[in-house]
Amino acid sequence: MCRRVPGLRVASYTSSLRFKRKAAGTETIGQELKVVWLLEGSVRKAGKQIRVTAQLVDAESGNHIWAQRFDRDIEDVFAVQSEVTESIVALLTRRLEDADLERVTRKQTASLDAYDYVLRIKHYHHRGTKEDNARALDLVKKALSLDPNYAQAHAWLACILGQAMNRGFIAQTEDDLERAFTAAETARSLDDNDAECHRILCEINLIRRDFDRAEYHQQRALSLNPNDPRIVAQRGYLLTCLGQPTDAVEWIDKALRLDPAQPGEYYMRSLIVLHAAGEYANAAQAFVRLAKPQFFAHAHMAACLAELNDRIKAKPHVVEVLRSRPRFSVMQYATTLPFKKRVDVDHICAGMLKVGLPR
Repeated sequence: MCRRVPGLRVASYTSSLRFKRKAAGTETIGQELKVVWLLEGSVRKAGKQIRVTAQLVDAESGNHIWAQRFDRDIEDVFAVQSEVTESIVALLTRRLEDADLERVTRKQTASLDAYDYVLRIKHYHHRGTKEDNARALDLVKKALSLDPNYAQAHAWLACILGQAMNRGFIAQTEDDLERAFTAAETARSLDDNDAECHRILCEINLIRRDFDRAEYHQQRALSLNPNDPRIVAQRGYLLTCLGQPTDAVEWIDKALRLDPAQPGEYYMRSLIVLHAAGEYANAAQAFVRLAKPQFFAHAHMAACLAELNDRIKAKPHVVEVLRSRPRFSVMQYATTLPFKKRVDVDHICAGMLKVGLPR
C-alpha cells in the first residue's frame, strides 16, 4: 500500500524486474503482478543531455493513459525521477477516485455503503451548483447514518457546508460555521493521518479567519500527500490569503501541471490568486478556461478587465453578476474573502467598484 495515497498498491521493483527481457503482454504482466496500471519507458543519453520517456498503460486494455517526455541535463536525472513520480501519483489519485465512482454509480441506491456515499458526495461537490450541494448534504447524512465514525464523511460534511457558505447557497451564520468546524474536528479526531481531513480543516479555519490553524492543517495535509493537486492548489490560495499572492502563483501552476485533466477548481483559484497578485492579463486567461464560471468569477474577471482599462469587455461580466445575484454588493462579497491583510481586500474591492458593481 502506498503510504501517501490510500488505496494505491505499488508492486516492488524486484517483482517487476523479471519482465525486463521477457516477452509478455500487458494483461499477463498485470495479472501476475496483481496491478491495474503499468509504467514503462526509456532513457537515452547524448553527451551531457538525457531524454526520459515515460508512459502509463492500462494493463487490461493496453491503452495509454498518460505519456510524457523529459529532456534534461544529466545532472538533473534525480529531479526528473521526482517529476515523473509526482505526475503519475497525481494522475492515479484522481484515476482511483473516478474508477470507484464509475463502479458505484452502477449500483442501486439501496445497496450503497458509507464509502460509496462519500464517492457520490465528492462527485456532487465538485459540480459546485446549489442543487448539487444540497444533494451532497443529503448523502452525507445517509453516510453518517451507516457509519457515525467515518472520518471522511464528517470531513465532507464540513466541506459541503463551507462550499455552501462561500458560494452564498446559505447564509454564513455562526451556527453553520460552528457546525462545519465541529464536523471537521470530528474527522481529524477519528483519523489524524487523513490528508483530506486536514485539507478541509484548512478551508474551514480560513473561513473562521484562524490563519495559524489554517496554516498548520495545510502543512499537515501537504506532508501527508504532497502530490495531491487539490492540496497543492490550496497551498497557493492559502499564501494569497496570508498576503503572499506572488509566491502563490507557482503553487497554482504546479497543481495545473499535476492534474491537467481536472482544471476547473484550480483555474478558479488561479483567477483569485492572479487578481490579488496584480497579474490581470493572466487572471483573464484563467477565467476563459473555466467551464461554468460562478457569479464571483465574473466579478473578479470584470475587476481585472477594469484594471486593464477595458470596460467594454468588462460590461458583460457585470451584467452576468447582477443577473445571477441581483443584490450583489462588493462590500458584502468582501466579507467572504478570507484575507489576512486589509490591503488585499481593498485591492480586490477597488477593481470591482471601478467597473461599476454596486458598493
